[in-house]
Amino acid sequence: MASTPDRKKLLKEVMEYDFVLNELILFLDTHPNDCEALDMYRDIQVKCEQAKARYEEHFGALCSSKVKAKDQWTWLAGPWPWEN
Repeated sequence: MASTPDRKKLLKEVMEYDFVLNELILFLDTHPNDCEALDMYRDIQVKCEQAKARYEEHFGALCSSKVKAKDQWTWLAGPWPWEN
């Protein structure tokens, strides 16, 4: 059976990818024809979604739009992503 990943490490990975995506968005806003930057954006976007999916699989939703509510609303069930 696979072991549970380190929560803080995985959250840090998600945050790093989000940061890079935001920087690439700012760059692409001023360089819309830069194909290399656009390719990098697409690559990082996929990696970010994969990291978020791994986090949410083990530790729950990172944002309320990702809550998989069945019988009850679980968004408030802790811990929050930034808590221990």
